[in-house]
Amino acid sequence: MDKEHAVNYLVNIYAVLASDGDIERSESRVFEVIAREIGAGFFERKKAIAAYEQSKTTATLGGRWSDKVRNLEDMLFAAYCNGALAPDEKEIVVAQARVLGIEKEQLTVIKTEAKQRFDAFR
Repeated sequence: MDKEHAVNYLVNIYAVLASDGDIERSESRVFEVIAREIGAGFFERKKAIAAYEQSKTTATLGGRWSDKVRNLEDMLFAAYCNGALAPDEKEIVVAQARVLGIEKEQLTVIKTEAKQRFDAFR
């Protein structure tokens, strides 16, 4: 994944985390974990936060389908930092799923797996 793609990927994660107006410590920790997993460094994280703060919207991902679905999975993983999927987080995730053409049943499976992933992370 190139640096620009990593920044856009992280913008989407940050959009979910910032949707309630407050970034908690657990959310920052998950943001850093996701960034490391995709090979993004300090500067990519900072650029993603700045890009989100400027636009207050998600980014459109280019590239591979698998990266787009992984981004959706990580968005859900980040959303579960607070223990449940909040309405504002759900709105962002559902919009992204629609863009990808993810069906309701598929999204349910992804949500279940993201919740299990966060439970194992804690």
